[in-house]
Amino acid sequence: ALLTVLDSPLNKAGRLHSLYVQTERNVLIQISPQIRIPRTFKRFNNLMCKLT
Repeated sequence: ALLTVLDSPLNKAGRLHSLYVQTERNVLIQISPQIRIPRTFKRFNNLMCKLT
């Protein structure tokens, strides 16, 4: 879902200001719409593990 939002025409038009992800431990992470996140789940999961 996150990749879908980041690849959306709304984001590409610059209309998104920020995104938020809440972890299982109730940590809220603000994500810039300009971020380039990993395309595979394995790489994305490794990145999220490093953040928490």
